[in-house]
Amino acid sequence: MVYRKGEFQLSRLDYAYPFHIALHTPNGAVPNWHEVDEFSRSFGGAPRHHTVGEWAIHHTIYCFGDERHANAFQERFGGFPIEASLKARKALLERLRTQ
Repeated sequence: MVYRKGEFQLSRLDYAYPFHIALHTPNGAVPNWHEVDEFSRSFGGAPRHHTVGEWAIHHTIYCFGDERHANAFQERFGGFPIEASLKARKALLERLRTQ
């Protein structure tokens, strides 16, 4: 995949923003996207996020640099914390497939 100059690469998220919260997003869309995005950006969230899903299983993973901000996000919007790695995201998808 080609990235444009100055674009924040997804591979940098795991290092720069180590606290990840997976939020269930039915049909691949966050129901109250504007509120979630505003909260994430105002509390130091990453400029991009990860997504995990296939067919009816979708989760958007919001990344934060500070654990306090990640916990505040989780308290307000729900979701659950996951480890900041590609291996953890693949394990999450496998776990969601079996549910």
